[in-house]
Amino acid sequence: MARKKLSPDEEIKRLEQEQAQLRNRMARAKARKLDQLQAENRKAGNRLKVLTGIAVQQAVKAGELDQAQVDQWLDQYLCEADREFVAEQRKKAAEAEAETAQEAAEGENAPEATQPVAGEPKPAPEAAQAPRANEPATYQQFCAHYELDVDDADAQQQYQQYLANHPGH
Repeated sequence: MARKKLSPDEEIKRLEQEQAQLRNRMARAKARKLDQLQAENRKAGNRLKVLTGIAVQQAVKAGELDQAQVDQWLDQYLCEADREFVAEQRKKAAEAEAETAQEAAEGENAPEATQPVAGEPKPAPEAAQAPRANEPATYQQFCAHYELDVDDADAQQQYQQYLANHPGH
């Protein structure tokens, strides 16, 4: 289809509009590219900060840096909200570490009878315990519950002790 013949003034006006549209499209493309580049730079900067933080933490852990010095740097460069965040995270980490240490100490101080031995059956519950609805009622259930061999004489003896200590089963 042939285009309608335009007067020279109309043709100039049409070309100027096309030129403006092209300039606008090029400016938007340039802005998108600039935004993408800035986002990549922010991402790289954040990664560098994280890696620097990891290196500093490892240096403190290894004793190469003093924690007090790191705290001074943090106080100097962090805002109040970030300082509070750091303090809260350190508090949580200290509590978790103390809990882990306490659990480890309890495990070391536990009587030998309660610590499982590889290849040994689990002991039957003691007489002081009251029977519970979820405890095994039959010999097969008893052996399955305490991971005992059904054909084992010791398992049969433990079951008899269990029954003696738990009337009604």
